[in-house]
Amino acid sequence: MKNIEADDMKKVLVFIFINLCIYGNVYAKKNILNLVTVSDSITMVLENAYYTLTKRHKVNAGVNIHNVISYKKTKFENGLYSFGGMGPHFPKILFIHYNSKLYIISAKTVPKVLQQLADAYYLLHIKKQDHLLYVKSVLTFLDNCLDDKYSYYGYE
Repeated sequence: MKNIEADDMKKVLVFIFINLCIYGNVYAKKNILNLVTVSDSITMVLENAYYTLTKRHKVNAGVNIHNVISYKKTKFENGLYSFGGMGPHFPKILFIHYNSKLYIISAKTVPKVLQQLADAYYLLHIKKQDHLLYVKSVLTFLDNCLDDKYSYYGYE
């Protein structure tokens, strides 16, 4: 009688284990991190900029990069991106990658951020359509950041 109970217990445990594996896999696919992959040289530039702006060192900000306009895009191309340490307590900082050049938006207030966007428009020779999209996306990003106590933007 004890062998039957032990066999049944093994079956139940295997069943539970398989269900946990399947659920974990489904959950992971729904909550995938859509990180943008960049070269090591850009990673170092972003890491150094993050330290300069936030005084936080070795937080892997240069690998935690997201496309602000389309979160699911992971290819590094012309666009607007955010970078920062992993987790909500690390502020996210915006940058533009355009025509193989980077422009980090280091200002903290909305008027100064908009001025930097205008500067980037001329320095990077951004097309008008792209610039308008960036302005719209930055304003949406800033609007979402203003209530965040860990935000980089909105304080100065």
